[in-house]
Parts: sequence; C-alpha cells; structure tokens
Amino acid sequence: MQQHVVNTTLNYYLSPAQGGTTIYQPGAVSDKRRPHDVQKVHVTDIRGREDEFKLDKQGFQIIQLATSVQDVEKDADWKGEYFEDIMEQVKKITGASRAKSVSHMARRKDFNQVMAAEKDMDDNQAVTAPTYNRAVHVDQSYDHARNILSAQFPDEAEKIAQKRWALVNVWRPLVNTVTRDNLALCDARSVDDSELVPLKGDIPQPGKSSRPNGWNWTSKSKSIELWAVNANAEAHRWYYCSKLTPQEGILFKQFDSKRTGVAKRTPHTAFVCDEDEGPTRQSVEARMLLVWDNQTND
Repeated sequence: MQQHVVNTTLNYYLSPAQGGTTIYQPGAVSDKRRPHDVQKVHVTDIRGREDEFKLDKQGFQIIQLATSVQDVEKDADWKGEYFEDIMEQVKKITGASRAKSVSHMARRKDFNQVMAAEKDMDDNQAVTAPTYNRAVHVDQSYDHARNILSAQFPDEAEKIAQKRWALVNVWRPLVNTVTRDNLALCDARSVDDSELVPLKGDIPQPGKSSRPNGWNWTSKSKSIELWAVNANAEAHRWYYCSKLTPQEGILFKQFDSKRTGVAKRTPHTAFVCDEDEGPTRQSVEARMLLVWDNQTND
C-alpha cells in the first residue's frame, strides 16, 4: 500500500539561549506566544493501516468509540455518561483493571481566530478560548505524572505505585470529520528521554485567576511540569490519521510506569498543511488514569 505523506513544519523546543523559555503559564495568552524551533517534517497518514499502530508499541492507536453523548459542554456531561462510556471501552482495549477520569478539554475555536482576538492582550491574561496546541509536547513529565497519581488516589497512591499504572488520553472529533489541523503523534520508540525538556508552570488557583470554559485542573499541586521536545529530524517518526470521524478516536500514552517493553509517552501536536480544508476542527479529549492490579512495573 502506497503511503500518503504530507509536508509541514512542527514547533519544537527552543532553548533560552536562542530566545526560548523553560517556564510557561497554562491557560494564559503567553502560552501560545512562546517562540519555537520550527522544523520541516514529513507526517505519514496511517489511514488504511490503522491496525499496525498500538498503544504499547508506537504509543497510540485508532479506536472505535460508542457513546450516545454527541457533545460535551457542562461538567456534568463529562462526569456522567460520556466518561463512563469512554473508560469502559479503554479498559477493554488495554486490559486495565481500573480507570479514573483525570481531566478533560473541549477545543472548538480556530487557532488563528483566537490569536487575532488576543493580539492586544497582556501575556498573563487568560486566553479567550481553548484552541489547538501547535507545540510538540507531552502533557506531563514523569515527576508530574506521579503528582497526579497522588492527587487522584491520596489514600492508595503508594500501593498503586507498586503496580503498573498509566495516564492516557482519548482524543475524539466533535460534530464533523476532521479535515484540517490534524493531530500528529510521534512514534514513542523514535524519541529518546534525553530529548525531553521540562517546562514548569503555575496552575491557576480557584478565585485567583480566570480561565475559559473547557479547562479542568485536577492536580492538587500548585504547579505543573510538562515535556517539551528537542528536534531530531533524522530520528523522529510522525504520523496522523486522515478524516477521523466522531465515531473514532485516538488513544495515546502520556505516561506508563512499566519500566520496559512498552511505549512510555507520546509527543504530539496539532499541525497545518496544504491539504487542510473545510470547517474549523472541533475536538474533545479525556485523560484518565489506568491501573493494572494484576501487573507489576517490571
């Protein structure tokens, strides 16, 4: 089967010596204004050979999603049937014993429109709406993954840490088939831990900062740490799945405690290319913590 490949540029980490930064403000205008190391890359379409890509191998896989919840707006929607539907399906796919919702976000606004609306705003102001993240990243570092475990299971974290546990995302289109601003994912095997760079940020505290609808902060710590990624054009292998429908989703790895034999984290980013067309991409993502009671970290 002939592979379909698109050419694009991706925004990698830019060191402070070159004008970059090691800190950021989650949900603030400055987050989308950070300078990047812009690199030309090829992104390969996996449509038609989705079965070749697995969560524990490359770090992501395409899944079919069955839920009667077509849209997700209010907190009650997230915490009700939608998350229950998604978690049950993810447990079946992964073999995990337990799943617990961690955070969620809906992205409905065009990136360029959001940037235009915020062009005269101060860096530390809250963004006007969530939109696509066009910087290569992993949602949290290994250290912050452990903070999330402690926050989600305060009475059981130490016990769970002796078992295999993981943080995963389910990314799903809303309303329309995705024909623009696709999600690119990097084969976890092609990225070395030495290429991951921690970015630290302060989490907005209740009553002290405003954030737009769609943000859901669940960690009890006052700071967050994610991974940015250094460019490595010769090694990194990038993929996407064209024309994803609302009945499909991408399940991808954010952290896995298992020490060997599985993908541990998946760098990802939204990207633009010459083939983009159609309406604004709308998507929802649900992050959950999985526990395998019958597996160890070895």
